[in-house]
Amino acid sequence: MLYFFLEINMENQVNIGDQNTQPVGQNPVAQPAVLDKPRANLTAMFAVGLICSLVFGAGGYFLGKQSNNLSKQTSLNNNTTLPSTTPTAVPSSQQPSLIDTSDWIESGSRADGFTLKHPKNITYGETSDNYARFVMFDESNPDKYSVKEVAGFEFRIKRVQYPTTQTLEQIVEKEVANSKEVGDVLETAKPVSIGSYSGFTYKSRGLGTHKYYFLAIDPKDYVFPNQKDYFYVINSSTEQNNILVETILSTLKNSRI
Repeated sequence: MLYFFLEINMENQVNIGDQNTQPVGQNPVAQPAVLDKPRANLTAMFAVGLICSLVFGAGGYFLGKQSNNLSKQTSLNNNTTLPSTTPTAVPSSQQPSLIDTSDWIESGSRADGFTLKHPKNITYGETSDNYARFVMFDESNPDKYSVKEVAGFEFRIKRVQYPTTQTLEQIVEKEVANSKEVGDVLETAKPVSIGSYSGFTYKSRGLGTHKYYFLAIDPKDYVFPNQKDYFYVINSSTEQNNILVETILSTLKNSRI
């Protein structure tokens, strides 16, 4: 009998243990309440992160927009063209001469058939290679029998013919090539207009520094029908006298018309 009683008690105990499983509608007995805390913490962290993202995102948007507006304003200011007060450079041969020519005298070369005007203290003479050479003298020298030549002003000019089968530009190209063989070309050939004549000019350095002018003569003034003519000028003056030389050349006239 005792054995039977113990068996019943064991069965009851087992049944009681089975009843501890979660009944419908009742709270579990052995479930700890601590398990809900991590989930609540995650929710709070997510909410805080979302709020921070919204705050920083909005702040970054407004800062970026303000920076973009400032950049556009700076670009607009930099691209704004202000009125220029710097005058446009004009070649010396096209600048209006500020030199008073009212008391200049006229000289000419019969051999080359041209005339030009120049200051009284400038004169010319024929050279051994048939150039008309113009030089400046010092008028302040009291001794009229030993007038001193002013250094830094001198140019030569003569009339030259070349075959009609060539152009003046081709002639100039050959002269530039010759200058390169004996010295340095400081300024390459470029068009020039002085007075009523047009042509080309370039500058080189060999036995001294020289600026060359090739001024074409109108075809109706050619001497020979199979030849073209031009005035060939070798300017050996210093830089500060170039304007004076070109002012004198602007008065150049063909006396064979």
